[in-house]
Amino acid sequence: MNYRNKLVVSSLALSAFLIGSPCAVMAQGRVDANGMPTDHSTPAEHAATADLNNQIAGADAQADVKSTLNNDQYQAQQQQYSDQLQQNQAAQQQHQDQTAP
Repeated sequence: MNYRNKLVVSSLALSAFLIGSPCAVMAQGRVDANGMPTDHSTPAEHAATADLNNQIAGADAQADVKSTLNNDQYQAQQQQYSDQLQQNQAAQQQHQDQTAP
């Protein structure tokens, strides 16, 4: 019985291999209506891809500039807050010094 199971499994494996092979060979030989292989892009597709890549690169550059401006603004606000905090602490200390018994 063990021999029979091995024979069935081997036969199934061989069948799957033989069925899958012609599909792979046929897929490599396909061409579109213009005679171009289907795994190659057309010149129009290349141009469209280049256009999309340029748009994305431009958007990325704009985002970088905006991020830099936002960061500079944040740093300025943080410095202003720090200065005001120091002024407040100095005023509190001055008040405590004036009101001390």
